Amino acid sequence: MQATDLRVLLFEAVEDGFLIGFDDGGSVFSPARRAVAELDPWQRYWFAEERVWWISQDAISRLARRIPALADALGEWHQRTPSINDTVNSFYANIRPRAERRIFIPPEIAAAYQTLKLQPGAPAEDVAMARRTLARQYHPDAGGGHATMVAINLAADTILRWLRQTA
Repeated sequence: MQATDLRVLLFEAVEDGFLIGFDDGGSVFSPARRAVAELDPWQRYWFAEERVWWISQDAISRLARRIPALADALGEWHQRTPSINDTVNSFYANIRPRAERRIFIPPEIAAAYQTLKLQPGAPAEDVAMARRTLARQYHPDAGGGHATMVAINLAADTILRWLRQTA
C-alpha cells in the first residue's frame, strides 16, 4: 500500500491537536503508521479502543506533507466556514469537558457500574453515594449478606481506581 492509497476516515480537531483515523487495513507496516511513528512521542498518541491517532497541532502539517490524504483533509478543515458554535466551543473547551466525545469503558468496569446500579461513566461522587446507599441496604448488620457487601465494595473500589487512572 502506498501513502497515496490511504484514506482518512476521521479528522476531528480537538483542543490541542487532531484525532485522525486511517483506512490502512490495520497493517503494522502501513505508510501512515510509519509516518506517525517518525513523530516525536509527545506529538502522537494511539487510542487503541477507538483506533485513532491524536496528533499535536505542531506536528500535523509535517505529517500532512508525508500523507496526501491527510493534506487534503487538513486543507478541507482550513477551508471550512467556521460557525459560531465552533468559536463558542473552542472558548469553553478548556473550561468544561466535551460531552459529545465517546469514552471507552472496559467490560469489567461496566460490570462494576452495573453492580452499583449506575450508568457506565458516572462520576466518583455518584459511585460513593451508590456505595453508601447499597451499604445501608445490604450491610450484614442490617440483615444483608457478607458476600453482597464484599461485591459492592469491590465494584466501588474498582470504579474509583479506574476513574483516578483515566483522569
